[in-house]
Amino acid sequence: MKWSISRIGKRRLATLEGVTSVISALLALATIVWKDWIEVFGIEPDNGDGSLEWLLAGCLAMIAGFLALLARRHRWQSRLLRERTPYGLEGEM
Repeated sequence: MKWSISRIGKRRLATLEGVTSVISALLALATIVWKDWIEVFGIEPDNGDGSLEWLLAGCLAMIAGFLALLARRHRWQSRLLRERTPYGLEGEM
């Protein structure tokens, strides 16, 4: 038995990935703009040089890109399933 996600499940997954991608991109941008936001909490893990923030911004940007690609793939798969499924009914494929 092959595990698969329905068309509606793929659309929901694509929406979740898209929203998470936008949030990650906004956090990366905020980290680039406000370089010392971690120090606001009273900790200085990088002794105030901002290297941790740059690392965090890079990781968030990569996560945003990866999730955007996944959302695009799942949206495409959802459209493909819609075209293959007669009358909009979802059955075993």
